[in-house]
Amino acid sequence: MDGRTAERLPSKHPPHAGGIDTGFPMKTRLLSSTAVTGWAAAWLLAAFLAMPGCHRAVPAPQSVGVTTAHAESWRGGDDYAKVTYPVVVGGVDAARLNPVIQRWIGARCPIPAENAPQPSSAAACVAAFSTACATLKHKYEDAGAQPFGCTLDANTEIKLDAAGLLGVAYTTYSYTGGAHGSTVVSYLNLDLASGRVLTLKDFLNAPDAARLSSALESAVRANRHIPADQSLKQAGFFVDRLPVPDTVLALPRGLLFTYQSYDVAPYVLGQPHGLVPYSALNGMIRAEGVLLRLRTLEKP
Repeated sequence: MDGRTAERLPSKHPPHAGGIDTGFPMKTRLLSSTAVTGWAAAWLLAAFLAMPGCHRAVPAPQSVGVTTAHAESWRGGDDYAKVTYPVVVGGVDAARLNPVIQRWIGARCPIPAENAPQPSSAAACVAAFSTACATLKHKYEDAGAQPFGCTLDANTEIKLDAAGLLGVAYTTYSYTGGAHGSTVVSYLNLDLASGRVLTLKDFLNAPDAARLSSALESAVRANRHIPADQSLKQAGFFVDRLPVPDTVLALPRGLLFTYQSYDVAPYVLGQPHGLVPYSALNGMIRAEGVLLRLRTLEKP
């Protein structure tokens, strides 16, 4: 089967309403009196620029222009692979942050092969998935298995671009044979100032595990409409006490936690999730963390 890979780049999408902070300071003008000669003016300018405080630091961006693009590949028949990913648009922020985003996307590529090197970009993910899937199909078909089509469909949703944080929900669905495909939810919390990918430990101090688990259970129950007099196991979960998952997204109203399929419930229940409000996290939020800025956006 002949394949081709194409990467579509973003077209003329406007930046986010917050705009792109270029960080360039206003031009400084020196007013000269008639007594100041040309060489004296030059000397004064040099002395002025050398004064402390004249070279101001570039302020950290509070938001960036962001859109989405996708890389996709066709191999004919039922085989299909597409990865949609976020793209920071224009300026120094794009050159600094887009490589971080690409590496993060590549690290979450569901390659159906053992010991396969992890891709470093969306386009590399599409190529690696397509190649590994073709090999896997030949192996199964040589063993007499029924032919099947491989699918990779990864979608991006921009959840936040404010308070110095970019929040992205990234959902991948892949099928490489078997009874059903696999859906995985990932969250990107990108600090716009440092370019670091933030995790739960960047949001909270060592949390009170029992208190956080209780708040998380309340959030999941509310989302699933599970009454208080029904245990989680009675509602179909594997457990009655929920562990704290690593999949977390910072939002203006709280922290969104999500479990993958089979983590705490059978496949039929999908990905249980719950939004824990910041009021339930009082005393656990890091004093120097991004959540303090994010909470200012919370609507009453």
